[in-house]
Amino acid sequence: MIKQWLIWLLFFVGFQSVLKAQNSINPDSVYTVVEQMPQPVGGYAKFYKYLDENIYYTQQAIDKKIEGYVFVQFVVDKTGRLENIKIVKGLGFGLDEEVIRVFEESPKWTIGKEKNIPVRVRMTFSVIFRLPR
Repeated sequence: MIKQWLIWLLFFVGFQSVLKAQNSINPDSVYTVVEQMPQPVGGYAKFYKYLDENIYYTQQAIDKKIEGYVFVQFVVDKTGRLENIKIVKGLGFGLDEEVIRVFEESPKWTIGKEKNIPVRVRMTFSVIFRLPR
């Protein structure tokens, strides 16, 4: 009987430790999914307008008739600034550098939160390049 009670006690203590570890938030970690995801201040429509007004086709890309998607990855920090901006899949011809430039100059975003605690969140975004028809 005491052995069985001891086993249940150890199980309960171990289970509580697992639950505590799952419920703890490390504000220095980088998350990919959180309860409150970051988003551009003013919403995505305003951010798309910002991109449209600030990203320029390079002459080299125009001459080569390059079209497609540039996938950019970044971290929204606990203050809403974008950091660790890098191209995941690019097009070349100066378009990748142009996307990085515009994201580096981006207005702040709302912060990501997990259990109402500000956290850093990694996001991936696609930018479409289409030549005028």
